[in-house]
Amino acid sequence: MKKTFGNYPAPLAILDCVEAGYKQGPIEGKRKEVESYTSLSVGEESLALRSLFDGQKQCAVNRYVNKGEPKPSVDKVAILGAGLMGSGIAQVSIQNAKHKVWLLDRSADAAALGVNRVEDVFRKRVRKKTMTQMKCDTMLSELKLTTDVTDLKRAFMFSRLPNGPRMSLECTTSVLCQLCLCSKL
Repeated sequence: MKKTFGNYPAPLAILDCVEAGYKQGPIEGKRKEVESYTSLSVGEESLALRSLFDGQKQCAVNRYVNKGEPKPSVDKVAILGAGLMGSGIAQVSIQNAKHKVWLLDRSADAAALGVNRVEDVFRKRVRKKTMTQMKCDTMLSELKLTTDVTDLKRAFMFSRLPNGPRMSLECTTSVLCQLCLCSKL
């Protein structure tokens, strides 16, 4: 009851069936079980749980990739903005997806702050012994900082993160224009 908050009727129905079988005999327990099963299987909770299950399965399928077509490989992720959100995305990309990450910011100091945030998180894990020093160093070697757009030429994915919608659009447009010019050279 602590975990389900009484939202799932099945556990309580199971206890009722066991109680009926114990007190009134196995035949009455089985009758109670059949009765409970039929009412639970057509109830609102059952319908909602089945719908949730189907929804989760549909979300797991990528409908935008053609069958038989190989999935594109991602080796390098470019993140515009090395602030709190950018450094967090960089950390997760390195740690979970094992990508090389380039943090791009307006100044080298701002980009260095983003790298320092990621380093701090990994160093804390080493101190707590949830990560080895070797793994920490390997992950940190995958993180690069830059202020030069040409470094992002072969990056697969961009995240635009500067504050404010107007600034974000201007920054992203500027970076993409510079990348287009770089690729033509």
